[in-house]
Amino acid sequence: MPLEYPASLDKLRQVGSADGAHGPEHSLEVQVPFLQTVLAPGWTLTPLIVGQASAAEVADTLDAAIQPDVLIVISSDLSHYHPYDEARALDRVSVGQILALGPS
Repeated sequence: MPLEYPASLDKLRQVGSADGAHGPEHSLEVQVPFLQTVLAPGWTLTPLIVGQASAAEVADTLDAAIQPDVLIVISSDLSHYHPYDEARALDRVSVGQILALGPS
């Protein structure tokens, strides 16, 4: 069954439906059990995968998704294929930008 996105997301060029994209991507299998534990029954999930998107496109997507009853969960593999020390260094830069609310 295709995913249905809220109308506010539907108008964005960078947001689309690709059911198969979620199969090999493992953040849902990590996040969903946690959400099932901490959220009240009856919640719904609208998974989005963002690939190559500009900071402005990500901001537009978040702006369109933010509503009073919406929880936004962001998960990232960051530096998935780098050697350990290089990955740690890249991750520190990414975390610093996230905490500073800055662009990449």
